[in-house]
Amino acid sequence: MTLVCRKRSGLQLRIESGGHDYEGLSYTTSASPFLVLSPGNLRTIVVDLEKNTTWVEAGATIGELYYKIVEKSPVHGFPAGVCPMLRKYGLAADQIWKARIVDANGRVLDRKSMATVSVFSLEKRLDKDSTKLVHKWQYVSPMFDENLYVRVIVESSQDELVNRIGNDVSRLKPKDSPLEVLINRTPQPKSFFRTKSDYVKEPTSVNVMEELWKWCLEVERVALTMTPYGGKVNEI
Repeated sequence: MTLVCRKRSGLQLRIESGGHDYEGLSYTTSASPFLVLSPGNLRTIVVDLEKNTTWVEAGATIGELYYKIVEKSPVHGFPAGVCPMLRKYGLAADQIWKARIVDANGRVLDRKSMATVSVFSLEKRLDKDSTKLVHKWQYVSPMFDENLYVRVIVESSQDELVNRIGNDVSRLKPKDSPLEVLINRTPQPKSFFRTKSDYVKEPTSVNVMEELWKWCLEVERVALTMTPYGGKVNEI
């Protein structure tokens, strides 16, 4: 009903999420007015170990999903962060068995057309012409077949990460926190960091990339992710 009213009024509609938002871009505007739809009460989660499936409503948090899974099984898991939102259909299509969504026209759609997705990674170092590889990737990745998703992640090597941890590796051990913290919908951050997202409309030159790599090596604990548009996102 909300989507139908939005379409008739011509207003924009933005969906409230769990707060994973860069610079508040989803709820600020300098132009058109918009409606905010919160799915927070749609949070039912059903874990079926016999069928090896889980049904999750749109308003559930990742913590609530973890809590329901661990209630049923000590070995099953689910990806966190942005990972469930990637791949061909933007909804972890390689793991979704069934889905029901509502499009901008108010139509209820399912997953009949979704297919499986194969995943692999390719690691390159700066001393192995990685700059040329990334530079070329900018031109070809948006034009790949929609079944192929390739992004670039710049981060510290595993050896360097281990050296940074050093004697503090004990911090990686489980803490004596009750499982109920997973279903607390009030964010309780343990650390602080800054994340910035931007759109690159023109390919970055090799010289600029080399300067960018220097910055990444100078700044402690930095990660740079380059995500190409393509597939369904490219059609929007």
